[in-house]
Amino acid sequence: MNEELTLAIEELRQFSTERVWFIPVLLSECDVPARKIGGGETLRDITWVPLYENWDIGIQRILEVIRPIPPETQNLIKALSSLDRGVSQSAAEALGKIVDPAAVPALIVALSDEDSDVRWCAAEALGRLVILPPCR
Repeated sequence: MNEELTLAIEELRQFSTERVWFIPVLLSECDVPARKIGGGETLRDITWVPLYENWDIGIQRILEVIRPIPPETQNLIKALSSLDRGVSQSAAEALGKIVDPAAVPALIVALSDEDSDVRWCAAEALGRLVILPPCR
């Protein structure tokens, strides 16, 4: 692993910190070495994605960095969990119309909502977002 770390640090030093391109992950619980990466920082100062803790959440975090969720979709996802059933229902309908795959996890959660109208709208939205291959 030392050779890979050395190569990653060399690459890290060459690129701007304005753009995320280096996403370190941990596949198992371990100690991250305090190797210097420049600018007074070490590898321990970087935010790591601990995939070993929860693979799905870790992958979701990586996707959020490389494929950010548009603000409109973020607002609708937040509105989906509103205590106001009308707001939740409208959010589910809107998420189905904008067809953003980033909404799928929130819509799946909405399938368990206590309000049947919210569940129905979430199911309809998922039907528009998730296209399954035909059965054989």
